[in-house]
Amino acid sequence: RDGIPTYKSREPRMNLVTIALKSIKQRLLSSSLTALSVSLGVMLMVAVLIINSVVTDLFNQKSFGFNLVVGPKGGDMSLALSAIYRLERSGEPLPYLYYKELQQHPAVEKAVPITIGDLTEEGEFPIVGTIPEYFELDYSYKKPFQVRGSFMKTPWDAVIGSRVAAKNGWDIGSEFKLTHGGVKDHVHEEKFRVVGVLKATGTPNDRTAFVSIAGFWGISEHEKPLQEAINRLEKFRYTVPQSLRDQAEKEKQPKKADAHGHNHADHADHAELLDEQKEVTAIFLRTKGDTGFAAIRLAGEINEDVRALAINPVPVMGRLMSLIVGNIRLMLLVLT
Repeated sequence: RDGIPTYKSREPRMNLVTIALKSIKQRLLSSSLTALSVSLGVMLMVAVLIINSVVTDLFNQKSFGFNLVVGPKGGDMSLALSAIYRLERSGEPLPYLYYKELQQHPAVEKAVPITIGDLTEEGEFPIVGTIPEYFELDYSYKKPFQVRGSFMKTPWDAVIGSRVAAKNGWDIGSEFKLTHGGVKDHVHEEKFRVVGVLKATGTPNDRTAFVSIAGFWGISEHEKPLQEAINRLEKFRYTVPQSLRDQAEKEKQPKKADAHGHNHADHADHAELLDEQKEVTAIFLRTKGDTGFAAIRLAGEINEDVRALAINPVPVMGRLMSLIVGNIRLMLLVLT
């Protein structure tokens, strides 16, 4: 306006993106480390939140397909950890006759026995001996089991969880052996054949190998010595037939070989197991009726007796969540 000409700058105008890119190029190492740190932090946060959600769903289930878990006298949390989560060794087993007694109880709609203690030789996954009715109980609230293949039909059939199948590379038709009590050097000779693979459930069932309870009882060294079985039955106030006592006395006698060198007493070891010698680790019960009053009354009746313990697993698992798992979850969130 005053006669002085104006000129537009030929240099490009600097914006924030350009400044940021130049700054990153000048400090490439520190910028890369910063980006890596941020990425790892976000990944950690997302992972912790996912784990938190999974753990919360696992330990805060509203209900199961059963109302009560019955096991040996002891702590309720110990029973839940062994029977449901298979994370702890079980207490003294219950006689099979006690399961039969509960099965006939007027308040019981369904009773399912389980036996635990052994592990798979490969992968060391927990073994659960049970009956096909186990899979008729929902593993979570209104969530039934789904299987590829079939459930156990013969004593040497097995159904495996999704994690067992994935880690060991097993499928329908695979065979496996059991280690006695989880001792690696003590492997049973009997083999089980996989007839079904469970769809993933997000529960301990995924890392469990289920076998027919008849086959579990049929494994050598799983039978209860007859005299010990009689002592257990007397403790549970069952009447022991005299014939059974006589048979126990015969077992105490030294075994004699015949003229051909055969020991006929050894053949008794391979006979079918008597009901008095069978044991169960725990019993899952579903009571009759839609309300929980029948389960509460039955639990009170069982717990008043000195023979066994009955628990509702839902509050026990909630307490386990708040006392143990909840603290670990809080620590992870704080670290994140």
